[in-house]
Amino acid sequence: MKKIAFIVDTSSNIKNGELKDVYVLPLTINVTNKKTNETKSYHDGVDITINDVAKYLNQKDFIVTTAGAATGDIMNLVEKINDKYDEIYALPIPKYLSGSANAWEIVAKEYDKLTVGVENKEVVWPVNWTIAELQEMAKNNTLNPKTFKEYITKVADSFAAVLFVSDMTQLVKGGRVSNFKSLLIKMLKLKIVITCDKNGLVFFKTSKDLSKGFNLVADEYKKRISGFSLDKLKKVCILFGSSNEKEPEIIELVKHIKKSIPSTCEIIYGQIPNVILAHTGDKALVVAFEI
Repeated sequence: MKKIAFIVDTSSNIKNGELKDVYVLPLTINVTNKKTNETKSYHDGVDITINDVAKYLNQKDFIVTTAGAATGDIMNLVEKINDKYDEIYALPIPKYLSGSANAWEIVAKEYDKLTVGVENKEVVWPVNWTIAELQEMAKNNTLNPKTFKEYITKVADSFAAVLFVSDMTQLVKGGRVSNFKSLLIKMLKLKIVITCDKNGLVFFKTSKDLSKGFNLVADEYKKRISGFSLDKLKKVCILFGSSNEKEPEIIELVKHIKKSIPSTCEIIYGQIPNVILAHTGDKALVVAFEI
């Protein structure tokens, strides 16, 4: 049987050593001190933690940004494992979140064993589900560059998630929300509801109540995705910010989700990756579905 490796990055929430033959490439977290104009760059998950990122996000004198993996970092990792495996498959952060796909394509031209899922749409926990399926294909000897790309395309059609953001600070800094809109949302005590599927991120609605916002997204996905229905879901993933897991409105939303899905549906809890928090702030919430 062929020996196969997989590469993901830290947007997947997978930790190095967590899964056999799965290697995790750190993305970059940049922290700029506005007073000194000094920027320090960190390898995500290696020399900066979620608590560190949250600390910087909550201090007005610091700006937190992210960057995709450098071509050199990608090449170093592939070179390190190239002789150990017959085939290597990579699932980088989606194009709608990062421009690192170009770097991956450059490296793929240098290594015959490497196949990159540049059309990957998944981020955070659902990458775990995809890796599990791909490993099963490898076990059954049905995984090859052609079936890998076909699977990535198929999964893109069934991936869906919703992102709730209540603190607009990072979205304003990133230019995704204007100061005026941010002030209006804050004054009305609203949350921005962002959908995430094969079309990327879409600023969908604002909602005062998380549960009502969740229902709006569920109704929207019924229109967008064939076969989508809360009562047919197999797995749901709920990812919290660094410090909002026990907030009353979050607890109520989790209760609402549990009532809306089958009792047999597996619910997975975790934290939003640093590279996502850097754009949303640490009070965000992500709910992802396996359809």
